[in-house]
Amino acid sequence: MSNDDIAAAVLECVGGFPNVTDNSLCATRLRISLRDIAEVNHNALKSIGGVLGVVGRGSNGIEVVFGPNLVRGVYRSFKELTGIYDENRSQETAASEPVRPAGNFQVNITPETPGRPQVTSAPMRTPVEQPVIDEGTNALLGMLDGDDDDDDMLAQLSALDD
Repeated sequence: MSNDDIAAAVLECVGGFPNVTDNSLCATRLRISLRDIAEVNHNALKSIGGVLGVVGRGSNGIEVVFGPNLVRGVYRSFKELTGIYDENRSQETAASEPVRPAGNFQVNITPETPGRPQVTSAPMRTPVEQPVIDEGTNALLGMLDGDDDDDDMLAQLSALDD
């Protein structure tokens, strides 16, 4: 089946052009918002060549899974059939899309509300000052190698502090 044939079959299975309110693309899926989800023929949709699965998207939408190699061509054909392009999507449609959990977490983005505290980043920590070591002390520290005479060198270093 060509991309055009697949897109036409998908459109028919979701109730035709009058039932489609929006369509968009993700990496592997054709996302379709619908007026009436009850008009979707899930079995026929799953039987279309190239369709790997169908997933619900909120209360009035579906995602038709194609995989990354096929979805772009089908999406181009589908938006030609519906006449709905990304640049024509209304802000109302985009804002009404549900936030879906991804894994074990969910992100909700809300507009700024007057009087509500805003999250800011924490101030940078002040670096801890390191002690200044003179050349003689540095030379003695460099000679420490874990053998028995290290105790004598450490004693000499302690004497320098006094």
